[in-house]
Amino acid sequence: MRLRAIWIDRLTISELEGILSRQSKKHLSSSDDLLFLLKHPPSFSYHKEADLKHIKSSLSYPLIKAERGGGVMYHDEGQLVLAPVVKLREGFGVPEYVYALEETMIRVLNELFSIKGFRIRWSKDGYWKAEDGRPLVLFNNRFLPGIQGVWVYEGGRPSKIGFLGCKFEGGVVSRGCALNIDPDLREFSKIDPCNLPGINVTSVGKLKGMRYEVNCELAKKVAQIFCETMGYEKFLFEA
Repeated sequence: MRLRAIWIDRLTISELEGILSRQSKKHLSSSDDLLFLLKHPPSFSYHKEADLKHIKSSLSYPLIKAERGGGVMYHDEGQLVLAPVVKLREGFGVPEYVYALEETMIRVLNELFSIKGFRIRWSKDGYWKAEDGRPLVLFNNRFLPGIQGVWVYEGGRPSKIGFLGCKFEGGVVSRGCALNIDPDLREFSKIDPCNLPGINVTSVGKLKGMRYEVNCELAKKVAQIFCETMGYEKFLFEA
């Protein structure tokens, strides 16, 4: 199986929605899976009306509806968006896809920036725990969706750095994840990112104390890691 990865550079949420909608309908007859890599101009997105209660103050940029889960979210040109269009197959369903997206972001943080990322999951014993088994006190120990994604420790507390937002339809999964490279973190304070009240949000730039650009060079490296994580036999990158 081959992956065709395409660096688009800058695209609005609405423009991306149009591309993904068209490609998803055509994809069942295609032999290649697709991965679009891009960045959005400053904007907020949401999926359903219930997400709007997680907007805490007036927004400085457009609010756009997106056909994906994940709650309300902020985007700008310091955030790298991965938007795959992938056929589900035997042994590779929704849980495996979500895990692969998280693993891609964890590997990117580790291999490109020497940052240790991790998952947080709800324990069968009724509490949140990090991937290393460390118990965490979050949301008054209430279960909430939206926890999936990638987290890092910042000042001893978990901060979210990688976000998921997917759509599953007709055997095809589209949309994917967004990784905070160096966005304007102040905008996240106006919302509950992923509909999670009170969470900390961080970025590679903040953790490393440096400025970073989301560009074609970075996108190609990330696409290679996604290809390896997903187990594709061949990889084609276009820019």
